Amino acid sequence: MKYYLTYVLNLRKRKVDLSEIDKEFGQRVHSCLDCYYRGEALDYDKLWQGFEDLPEEVEVEKTRANGIRLMEEYVKEYQARDKQSIEVLGVEEIYKYPISEDIIWLVKIDTAIRQNDNVYSLEHKTTKALRYDYFYQFSPNQQITGQVFALNQEFRQCSGVIIDAMEVGFRKRAYKGEPAGFHCKFQREIINRNKEQIEDFKQNVIKSVRRLERTKADGLWEKNEGACHSYRGCQFKEICLTSIGLKLDEEIKEVLYEVRDNKEYLKGKEGE
Repeated sequence: MKYYLTYVLNLRKRKVDLSEIDKEFGQRVHSCLDCYYRGEALDYDKLWQGFEDLPEEVEVEKTRANGIRLMEEYVKEYQARDKQSIEVLGVEEIYKYPISEDIIWLVKIDTAIRQNDNVYSLEHKTTKALRYDYFYQFSPNQQITGQVFALNQEFRQCSGVIIDAMEVGFRKRAYKGEPAGFHCKFQREIINRNKEQIEDFKQNVIKSVRRLERTKADGLWEKNEGACHSYRGCQFKEICLTSIGLKLDEEIKEVLYEVRDNKEYLKGKEGE
C-alpha cells in the first residue's frame, strides 16, 4: 500500500511533520556531505534554507545549529586522513545495471571512493544512538548488497560498503560523566558481500518485482499494519486509517498530501 501511495499515486505530505523530522535532518546533513566530498564550499545558509518552516514543536534554531556543528566536527575528524587515503570517484551518482532480461537495478550512491586500490561505497548515516549493535542492521541488507552489485558492474570490483555513521544529539544535563549540550560521535565500519550473497540478492529482487507485477495486475495492495509505527510512524497513516482498499478519503488527500514525482531523486542530470 505504501508503494502504491508513493510511486503509483505519487503522494507526499504537504508539510513535514514530527514523524519526518529525523529524515529531514538527515537529508540536510547529506546535502552538506555532498558538497564536502565534491570539494565545494559549505554554504550553510543555503544548505539549510527552508528548515525554519518545520512544525512549531521543533526547536529549529537548535536543531539547525546541531547539524552545522556536526559537519564542523566531521570535517575535523576525517578531512586530514581522507585527503591522504581516499580518491572520490563519484558523489550522488546513479548506476543502472540489468539483474535479468527485463529488470534494471537502479541505485544512487552517496559517495563512491577508491581507498588502497579498492573501490567502496561510502554510505552516510545519521543516528541518535550509535550503540554496539548499530552495524548489525547492515548485514544482511538489500540496500548495501545492491550498492556492491552496482559498483562491481561499474568498476569491475567493489570491496564493500563503508557505513559512515554519525551520532548527534543534545543533552539538557550531564550524563554518565559527559557534559550537557551538543554531542556527536563518528564511526566507520566496512560491510562486505561475497558472490553468493550478490546472487541471492538478485534472485530476491526478481521475486519482489514479480510480486509487484501481480499486485498491479489484480489491484489488491495489501497493508502491513505492523509497520505503521516504525521509524516514528508512516507519513501515510492518516489516509490509510480512512481508506477502504483503494478508496481514499479525497478531503484528507487534498488537505494533507500533494502530488510529487517521488522518483525525482533517481533521475540523472538529463532528467532520465
